[in-house]
Amino acid sequence: MRRRSFLIAASLAVSSVGAAPAQAEPCGFPGVLRPGAANLFPEGAAWDPSRRALLVGSFASPTSPVPTISAVGRDGEPWTIVSDPEVRGFFGLEVDERRARIVAVAGNPAAAERFGLAVYDLHTGEREQLITLSGEPTGAQSVNDVAIGPDGTAFVTDPLGAAKGTSADGTT
Repeated sequence: MRRRSFLIAASLAVSSVGAAPAQAEPCGFPGVLRPGAANLFPEGAAWDPSRRALLVGSFASPTSPVPTISAVGRDGEPWTIVSDPEVRGFFGLEVDERRARIVAVAGNPAAAERFGLAVYDLHTGEREQLITLSGEPTGAQSVNDVAIGPDGTAFVTDPLGAAKGTSADGTT
């Protein structure tokens, strides 16, 4: 429980870094946010300005067999935005507000095609793409985070030593 609270608090702090002071608005979140759901195991988080909420990716578990991306508001109550039974869990997340999408590293360490980049509609939560990254020539073996460039390119990191760019249409 302490780890979960720390991760969310750290994500809130990081999500505000880099914002221009003239554009910054108080978000009204507490210093530590404890989502009120027993089956929410946060792994990745991203700020969603359209909902004024923190999006939190979670893994499947025996009590929650379908992984989710949930929005968590100031009150700590989560609500499901994405529920995708074809992936095992979500690692890093990024909101691409310009293109109205959520880009998430989706993973299943136990499967042959272990990691991919999942793209969801920001407003409906419907999946638009699932791009397999495992086995790519760049050596993406354990992808864990994503960042979106100004042109929509998704850059993923692999702690085993690789970084990879994937365009908005899924080409590399």
